[in-house]
Amino acid sequence: MWPRLRKHVAVEREQLRRLLADHSPLLAKCATGTPHWIEVSALAVMLHSFYSGVENIYPFQLKWERMSSLVLDCPQVLRMLGGELDAFLKATESKE
Repeated sequence: MWPRLRKHVAVEREQLRRLLADHSPLLAKCATGTPHWIEVSALAVMLHSFYSGVENIYPFQLKWERMSSLVLDCPQVLRMLGGELDAFLKATESKE
């Protein structure tokens, strides 16, 4: 089971990284001004994808009120989750 879990987590993390990289120009543009409604729509899709990816790694329901904090600092959240996942996977390697 652990090799499958490790592969699943690696795939999800890579997809989250790619999502943030693909949307970084939009995030930077929206951070400096009021986004157009099309940009807001694109940000909403990105948020949904990011949230879904996090849920795929951690199968629990995040509280909706925490969503804004996740969006405002997606790269930091991804680094934090990555560190926790690395520690978890390392701890479980010795138990295989």
